[in-house]
Amino acid sequence: MDMARRSVRGRLSEIIGPSALNMDKFNLATGKEYWANQS
Repeated sequence: MDMARRSVRGRLSEIIGPSALNMDKFNLATGKEYWANQS
């Protein structure tokens, strides 16, 4: 659950490390947290 939440918020690299940075940037750019809150 924590991994999914961090992924949507663009904060996955805080626990995984630099390898998840591109995924974080993508999730922040697409506004996934905003859309998750709207549903």
